Amino acid sequence: MQILSWNIQGLKKAQAISEAKFLIKSKKPDFFFIETMLSDTNSRKILPQLGFDHFEFIFSVNDSGGLAFL
Repeated sequence: MQILSWNIQGLKKAQAISEAKFLIKSKKPDFFFIETMLSDTNSRKILPQLGFDHFEFIFSVNDSGGLAFL
């Protein structure tokens, strides 16, 4: 089982999405944890692009980052 974790800033940017996709493609993790401050709208738009069948997201509170589990 392969687990990947990344505290990423700027996941809304195209370059960060491309880097995440490359990392997923090259490492082929079973699970991917992301710490990021995405909004509900952005998380529903961006996270499905990363190629996992399912994901869960906990939203950020104040300056504490949100967590995504893919």
